[in-house]
Parts: sequence; structure tokens; C-alpha cells
Amino acid sequence: MNEDDQQIHQSLVGAPQWVIQIGRFDITASFMTLSRFRVMPRQGHLDCVKRSNWCLSKMRHATTKIRTDAPDHLAIPIKMCDGEHTCCDDPSEETPPGAPAPKGKPATVTSFFDANLRHDVISGKSVTRILHLSNQTPTDLVLQASVCCRDCHFWIGAHCCKNVH
Repeated sequence: MNEDDQQIHQSLVGAPQWVIQIGRFDITASFMTLSRFRVMPRQGHLDCVKRSNWCLSKMRHATTKIRTDAPDHLAIPIKMCDGEHTCCDDPSEETPPGAPAPKGKPATVTSFFDANLRHDVISGKSVTRILHLSNQTPTDLVLQASVCCRDCHFWIGAHCCKNVH
């Protein structure tokens, strides 16, 4: 590729970053992958960036919904266990002594996560995406590339729990 095509590739990869910032979380992983080839892209990378931007332009009316009502988690099937196989027979909420009473409406925090363990076959890196929702509104997105390991699901769970506080 010549230098002009390389600049076109760089600008087409950089342009959607503001779209991601305002809430188009669905394109984050694909443009993260394409941005790895900004220094020396090939023709196939440029074609893929053009196609991704074309798809983004066709879906320009996609929006992030701000919904403040609590989600209905009752529709999710839960595998119930009997009390003799759990570590806590009668769990209760622990509050520190002298803590003030909660004010306002309760909020439900939900985290969705996904791990692509074969994101980069050459380097062996995986990509983890975590989307945090407060009630039904997206509040945070974590996208991390790391060396694939057998403990990455534990890291995802720890990160989700840490973000609840």
C-alpha cells in the first residue's frame, strides 16, 4: 500500500472512536482489532476498515437507551440448590455498624461479559469485554486484551464484583 492509503486507513480507524465514546459499544472489539494494523496496514485491512465504516454509516440511527426502571431478572432461569449443599444456610446482608440508612430508590447493577480466547492466534492474546448496566442503562465498558490464561474467567468475575461497590 502507498502512503495515501495508509493515511486513509489510519483516519478510518480513528474516526469511530468518538462513536464508541457516546455509546456504540458493539463496534469496540472490531475497531480495536483493526487499530492494531495502523502502523503498516495491508490492502485487506483497508478493505475491512472501509466495510466496517460502511456498516456503521448504514446503522447511523442506532441509539443508546437511557432506561431507569429496574430490569426483570425473574425471567432468567436459576438452578436452585437445597440448603445442605451451600456454604451459607441463611444468608443475610451485612452492613457496617453505624452505617446510615439507604436513601432513594434501589438500583440493580447487571454485568454482561464475554471472552474471545482466540482473538490473536499469533501472540496468544485474548479479548475480554464487560458491559456494566445500572438498572437498564449502560454505564461502563471494559475491553482488555491480555495473555490467554485459564484464570481469565476468575478475573472477569472479580472485576464485575469490584465494580458493584
